[in-house]
Amino acid sequence: MIDPRNTPLILQAPAAPALTPVRRRIRMVDAVLFVAAAVAMQAAALLVIYGAPAAAGWPWGLTSTTGDLPIYFSYASKMARGLLPFRDFMIEYPPLFVPFLWATRNARDLKAYIYAFEQMMAAWSFAAVVLTAIAAEGAERGGPYVSAAVFALGTAAIGGLAINRYDMAVAALIALFLLAMVRGWWEVAGIAIGLGFAMKIAPVLLLPLLLIVAPWKRGLLALACFAVAGFAPFVWFLLSGPLAATNLQDMALYHLARPLELEAVLGTPLWAASLFAGPRVEIIRAANSLALDGPGAALAASLAGPLSGIGVLVAYGLALWRRCALRTDRRLIVMPVLAVLLTFLVFAKVLSPQYLIWTLAPMALVFAGRRTLGLLLLLTTALTQTVFPIGYRAIEAQWPQGVSLLVVRNVLIIVCAALALVHLARLRAVEEPASEARHDAVGREEAADPYAPSDVPALA
Repeated sequence: MIDPRNTPLILQAPAAPALTPVRRRIRMVDAVLFVAAAVAMQAAALLVIYGAPAAAGWPWGLTSTTGDLPIYFSYASKMARGLLPFRDFMIEYPPLFVPFLWATRNARDLKAYIYAFEQMMAAWSFAAVVLTAIAAEGAERGGPYVSAAVFALGTAAIGGLAINRYDMAVAALIALFLLAMVRGWWEVAGIAIGLGFAMKIAPVLLLPLLLIVAPWKRGLLALACFAVAGFAPFVWFLLSGPLAATNLQDMALYHLARPLELEAVLGTPLWAASLFAGPRVEIIRAANSLALDGPGAALAASLAGPLSGIGVLVAYGLALWRRCALRTDRRLIVMPVLAVLLTFLVFAKVLSPQYLIWTLAPMALVFAGRRTLGLLLLLTTALTQTVFPIGYRAIEAQWPQGVSLLVVRNVLIIVCAALALVHLARLRAVEEPASEARHDAVGREEAADPYAPSDVPALA
């Protein structure tokens, strides 16, 4: 076999690294073992969520995070009577939230609805952790097992929100996107982002990464897959009745008009000032949550959109700069995904605590290569539970202890976003030495492909 290090450049194929798969195949025995381990660890995390608060006698147990479920139940009850969202009434969630309502529409009362919804989200969490573990196959330091353990720890750290909001389904789609990107399943990645867009809107932020990394023809096909998966639910509801277009427009305007949420990172200067003998922060109730009011909050809310756009553009500028490394070793794709999500959260005017669930899969995948960033993200996730539900009343009452927790959590989000951007700027792929040998799935030795990316992703 020709060693490319001793071969004239004219005989080498420079375009090959961008198209080389990460791993030929996964051994069935290995897959069974790490999938079983992932399921077991996630089950343990769910047991902690269900049992730990009750065992400790904490007043902020599972039931303290069910605030949105009565709203879901009211929508599901209308569906049980034959009404259809958007056609007959407006809901503030995108169209692919409707299947969750349909699946739980037959609950006889709120208690039964909460139980059914929690079981549904627990099932989604198992799907998310398994997809994350498969995406980590072949990575360094334990690969799937470490990633599954970190995902489970993150689930336990976020607490009851993991199963009392539908964001775990969004996390599963982001995990599917990461797996598809790592494996080069560009069309599947497009479908995952399309479904995420129709479910929660925000995952569409990851679409440019697909176009940056994928070969241009496959990228265009993936873009078509995104368009079908993302817009078909909207079109279906638009055609369902004459009021659907108005209700969909009202849904969009509802979110655009929301004020600066109490926990938003952009509100941190106001909270920090209040800690040091500054004026008390004005708090109002809006859009089924607490929000900040006053000139400073209004200015921050007006700047949220432009700042979010600039932050995401910076992340994608760095991704373009490191495009060669991302195409050579696609397991590095987790870093721009994390950078985009965290940058968006820093500048979002609405930062509900469940949004941290979106970062569980990329956090789990980045942990082995970037331990400091992974630990900071885990700490941020745990502090999010102390902000809501544990310290929420203290923050609303503006007690120093509660406000301090919120400020520290928000500063950590900023630090994590900055670290992700720095690591993204420093990405490089490490080529595998040509003299090394590999073993395929049945144990036969095969010559190393000099153009194949290393089995150990470099995040330096």
